[in-house]
Amino acid sequence: MYSIDMKTFLSKLEKESLNVIDIRDASKFRNGAIPSAQNIPSVYLIAHPEKYLDKQKKYYIYCQSGHISNDIVNELNYLGYHTVNLIGGYRNYLLMK
Repeated sequence: MYSIDMKTFLSKLEKESLNVIDIRDASKFRNGAIPSAQNIPSVYLIAHPEKYLDKQKKYYIYCQSGHISNDIVNELNYLGYHTVNLIGGYRNYLLMK
């Protein structure tokens, strides 16, 4: 499972602690983010995933609309990480909350 819809994700987030990564730039992150998300801009995450991720953990990754995060999730999963894209990204989160 490489993607999850926002409704399902938010339901899981209410019940358990999840590793959530916002890959947008720092200024967008400061202007609003999913609660508990950690900001790791995409250029850093892709350049050095071993610095930020543990292959034994699962990560939920999002961007503004879900397109860039989908590509990054595919790349990270190819490298052996366990990542899941949040469909629709932060825009979808704003619609759901």
